[in-house]
Amino acid sequence: MGSFLTPFLHSFPKTEVRHLCQPPKVTATSDFRIETTSQLDTLLDPSQSRPAIELVETPGEIGPGYYRLTPDTNAWLDGLGDGPMLLHIDMDYFNNRFDGDTDWQTRPNLFDPPLDQIISKIDEVVDALRRTGVGARIEDIVVAYSPGFFPAEFWRPAEACLRPALEQLYGH
Repeated sequence: MGSFLTPFLHSFPKTEVRHLCQPPKVTATSDFRIETTSQLDTLLDPSQSRPAIELVETPGEIGPGYYRLTPDTNAWLDGLGDGPMLLHIDMDYFNNRFDGDTDWQTRPNLFDPPLDQIISKIDEVVDALRRTGVGARIEDIVVAYSPGFFPAEFWRPAEACLRPALEQLYGH
């Protein structure tokens, strides 16, 4: 997540980020202030610095310049300001069988729910966006199928559920 959000947050430091994540990865809501910084680039050019983000824990504080990580759809949408929204959906939220790990079958706490649970969770997320009115404020939606994380056999049926629900919600 950090690799694609870091440059964005440096350009738009008052962005509020809400991250919905299922157990076992996340089991409770945590809030953080987003601080932009830089650090030495240990990968490409150690003599250069690169943009970085530091998260400073701030329980219960939300708003512009803050990041909330939660497994709860109510906490995910609670207290959002009035501005426009960008919705980015990583499909590994619904099933993260591989988690980028070639030894995924031996990993403890495997997150590999069946298709009916994936569809149910898609319905839950879209319903939360609709019920709270947040969905009407969405300016753009991005869906990442995450091939090293979300199993390919679920792409077509998940898309058949997700796309029409988002189109109805988004109205564009």
